[in-house]
Amino acid sequence: MLAAQGRRSTVVRVTPQKRGLIPDPERARILAAMRALDDAEVELRAAVVSGLLAGGSVREMSMLTGMSTNTIQRWSREIVRP
Repeated sequence: MLAAQGRRSTVVRVTPQKRGLIPDPERARILAAMRALDDAEVELRAAVVSGLLAGGSVREMSMLTGMSTNTIQRWSREIVRP
C-alpha cells in the first residue's frame, strides 16, 4: 500500500532484549498512550451524553459515532444515574 502512494516504509533496528522485558522508553510510551486513551474515552462519553441532553437521539448519535445504540444508552444511564 505504501509503495502505491509513492512512500517508503522505514525499518527501525532494535537491539535484541531478553524475552519478556519491555525496554523503559517503550514502557513509558505505552503507559502514556494508555493514559491518553483513558482521557479520550472520558471526553467521548461526556460529549455523547451532552449531545443527548441537548436533544440528540440515541439513533442519531449511533450513526454519527459508529457506536452501538446499547453503548450510548448505557453511557447515558451511567452518567445520569451513577
